[in-house]
Amino acid sequence: MAERAIQTIMGNARSMIFHKMIHWPGEVHIELWPLAIGYVIYIWNQMPNRIFHLSSLEILTESLMDPEKIRNMRVLRSSCFVDDPKLQDGKKLSRWVPWSRRV
Repeated sequence: MAERAIQTIMGNARSMIFHKMIHWPGEVHIELWPLAIGYVIYIWNQMPNRIFHLSSLEILTESLMDPEKIRNMRVLRSSCFVDDPKLQDGKKLSRWVPWSRRV
């Protein structure tokens, strides 16, 4: 059972790294591997069990968590783009000027 859990966690972490490689190739570093594994374990502990419909953290602490927490989980620290402040104010920009910047 433990080997299956480890296999699932490693597969999910690998998928997150591949997702980041496809969408943001310049930001993928080997240092992200432990972060990906830690984030997958965090998600694993938050996801409800198929049998009891409770997460392992809820079973351990004997308290229910907010379901909104699961809905707000995202892929491993993806880049965020912010619109130019002029666009936010309703003004127009030239097509040759970048309309957003990466944060």
